[in-house]
Amino acid sequence: MKKSNHEFVKDCKRKAMALSAREREVVYLTTCGLQAKEIAEALHISPATVDCHRAHANKKMEARSSLELVVKCILAEVVDLASVRFMGKI
Repeated sequence: MKKSNHEFVKDCKRKAMALSAREREVVYLTTCGLQAKEIAEALHISPATVDCHRAHANKKMEARSSLELVVKCILAEVVDLASVRFMGKI
């Protein structure tokens, strides 16, 4: 049976509670359009560590892609769209 929108958002919020502070930072910067190398430079960590944090966040949020992760985190209010400043390349 398919979940209602309300149940889906509630499920996203429940899953988001398991995200670490660093995973939340990586998701936020991903939402801003930054690539792993750029996120690594901003957080003073390696790109491999960024990928690891993103992979852990994907697993916790049951997301199959960065896009799905970002959408679920927006719905869960992990990322506030009003605070996002697009920094990626167009």
